Amino acid sequence: VTNLVIDPEATLEISGSTLEITGSITGGGIIDATNGTIVMNGSSAQSINPSRFLDNTIRNLDIDNTSGVSLAGPLNLTGILRIQNGSLASGGNLTLASTASGTALIDGSGSGIVTGNVTMQRYLPSAFGYKYISSPFQSATVNGLSDELDLSADFPVLYRYNEASTTSGWVTYTTPGDPLSPLSGYAANFGSTGVPLTADLTGIVNNGALFATFTNNNNTYTEGFNLAGNPYPSPIDWDAVTGWTRTNIDDALYFYRTSTTDEYGGAYSTYINGISTDGLASPVIASMQGFFIHVSGSSYPVTGTLGLDNSVRLTTLSPSLVKSEEKALSGILKLTATFTDEPLSSDPAVIYFDEKAGSGFDPRLDALKLMNTDYYMPNLYSLGSDGKKLSINALPEFTDTLNVIPLGLK
Repeated sequence: VTNLVIDPEATLEISGSTLEITGSITGGGIIDATNGTIVMNGSSAQSINPSRFLDNTIRNLDIDNTSGVSLAGPLNLTGILRIQNGSLASGGNLTLASTASGTALIDGSGSGIVTGNVTMQRYLPSAFGYKYISSPFQSATVNGLSDELDLSADFPVLYRYNEASTTSGWVTYTTPGDPLSPLSGYAANFGSTGVPLTADLTGIVNNGALFATFTNNNNTYTEGFNLAGNPYPSPIDWDAVTGWTRTNIDDALYFYRTSTTDEYGGAYSTYINGISTDGLASPVIASMQGFFIHVSGSSYPVTGTLGLDNSVRLTTLSPSLVKSEEKALSGILKLTATFTDEPLSSDPAVIYFDEKAGSGFDPRLDALKLMNTDYYMPNLYSLGSDGKKLSINALPEFTDTLNVIPLGLK
């Protein structure tokens, strides 16, 4: 249509289909686009009045207008926003909604941009304990989390991670004006109860190429691990063929899963080369997700560079902070250690066979063991020929009939 006029008390339902509008939307009626796609593709500037839409909500919104589109009021998006051409002027009115069924996102494949502040939500099925989070915005601050976190609590509810530290690496980070930097991760404690919670942040969304540096100072406790984060308002693919720069950065991802009984502890799951320790970790990193990476090198201190661009972004409306998507492989051993009186304490270690593998640590094929912090969970790992503790251990295919693989248990 060009100019769409909906009479008072009338409703136009766009269900599973697309409505392209090159002009304006007027009249006193309502468009139900909660399960449809709206495309604004005029040749002159257009405006969207969200009150013309049922519940001020659109499922998917495409902008293909070089003259630009603006929002005239608060709009909830529950699906995908794609700016093919031009710009969408949010004016602080756009919310990327998140529920148990999915989290809205901004598709990075278009050539256009979003201007103005955007609010991004993240649904948490349980607010219990610490979660590793990140910011999808250029200049968000700690204060943006003040409506979910008590920043003045006696026990700190927010930490950043300093790899250069000679102690644990965790640094209290509760000053309201401190930045939530792109590509950095943070540990946030959202509460002591297991009730669902929808957290949110507001700012100008990141877009395009981003870079950050990380270090390995070979210190006793940090061991070259760094807490990074997804910087985009969309999931990203760690295994994307193009778009990544990983200089002195291992290929392994380390995700954190909060304990169900220990508010201050949790367990780590790992992904590398199509292998997941627990079937939960995968190459898909959700929006607002923090994760550990490791910097490798032979002469300390080592500086690593992590860079990415829009080609790594996905359009997966994943509701969880760790997505289950493991590739099936042959030639793989999965072992677990569990306390007999704690059935949920199972800690996995994985050994697999690859013709490119050696007997020592390979940052492209092996994943180091990041020790769990859950008091009620053991730590199981295998040992490489160089003494490295490994959660995922790639070994060459054996030609002998008897081979010994050392294991460690803590």
